[in-house]
Amino acid sequence: ADLQTLANTGGPMADKARVMLGHVLLTEKNSAEAEKLFRESLKTSIDVEVRSLAYNGLGEILLEKGSASKKSDDIKEALFHYLRTVVQFPPMAGESTEAYETALFKAGRCLMALGQLEKPGDLQNRYNMRARELLGRVVNEFKSSKYADEAKKFRDSIGG
Repeated sequence: ADLQTLANTGGPMADKARVMLGHVLLTEKNSAEAEKLFRESLKTSIDVEVRSLAYNGLGEILLEKGSASKKSDDIKEALFHYLRTVVQFPPMAGESTEAYETALFKAGRCLMALGQLEKPGDLQNRYNMRARELLGRVVNEFKSSKYADEAKKFRDSIGG
């Protein structure tokens, strides 16, 4: 069965299919429909992986929107979605770390973006320090992550 069919069946498989379909829609630049699917998944699912992927998806939508418009409120909301995955849903031993790695990396990118929107000073320094910290965790804790090289490049580019 295809994702759309599974997403409409109800139950745990539907939740997983819904959030996966949301990520497919993101790659197709259909963020409005993706957002609906992510929010619906968060209402119906108690599954850690589904919730992590949904929060990361919402973060992706808001980070892209905030980066394009230079609106710090959208970037902050994206940051909160990513940090929710980091704090609430760290992977247990033997579980996939992909959603967690994504959340760490993207939270670091949110903090970088917020730092770039601030005037030089204490707040900008705080954003940059936290960004370096999260990006450094990707580099040091997940050396084989698809984000490791990019995280190192971004971490090393941050001033302060």
